[in-house]
Amino acid sequence: MKRFLFVALFTLSSLILTPASANANGYISDDIYIFMHAGPGKNYRIVGSIEAGMQVSVTGNQGNNFMEVTDSKGRKGWIESQWYSKNKSFRQQVASFAKENKLLTEKLQRQQQTASTSTSKLNEEIDNLSSQLAELRASFNSQSKEVETLTTQRDSAVENLQQYQAEHKFRLTLEGAMIAGVGILVGIILVYLPRPRKSRHGNPIM
Repeated sequence: MKRFLFVALFTLSSLILTPASANANGYISDDIYIFMHAGPGKNYRIVGSIEAGMQVSVTGNQGNNFMEVTDSKGRKGWIESQWYSKNKSFRQQVASFAKENKLLTEKLQRQQQTASTSTSKLNEEIDNLSSQLAELRASFNSQSKEVETLTTQRDSAVENLQQYQAEHKFRLTLEGAMIAGVGILVGIILVYLPRPRKSRHGNPIM
């Protein structure tokens, strides 16, 4: 029953199709296996067979609902017009879609691989920059500590120098005051010391 409906459907479609032009390429309908005859009718001897979905070339000769075609092997013969279609068969479309899908998949894989490689290189560069930044931060922190240490040492040296200068100034002032005091004391002592008396001849008396 299903095969009868299938045949009827293709019979109706063949009635509205325009006649095929000479040397035009077409396809044998799907899900059938047809014979090529030596003339336009089933009463002619069979010269070969064509599988469903195979591509054929039309010679332009038609008659009795038959058309002359040339198959992919170069054989000429007559087939029923209802089994001819200008459109690619489902089998051909599936094969074409599968091939296109394979090409697109391979292209996508190459793009993904390229993107993965680029991402890997970018991540590697980021890691290198992060490592360099960490080294610079460590160097900066080390130098900052050295600067703090040198600053502390400088402040301590300045403080010691100021303290030494203050102590030295104090010692100089103290020594000056002691020298002045000794001078004054010696002067006082000299004032109160008895002076030697002179004789009539001008010689001092002991």
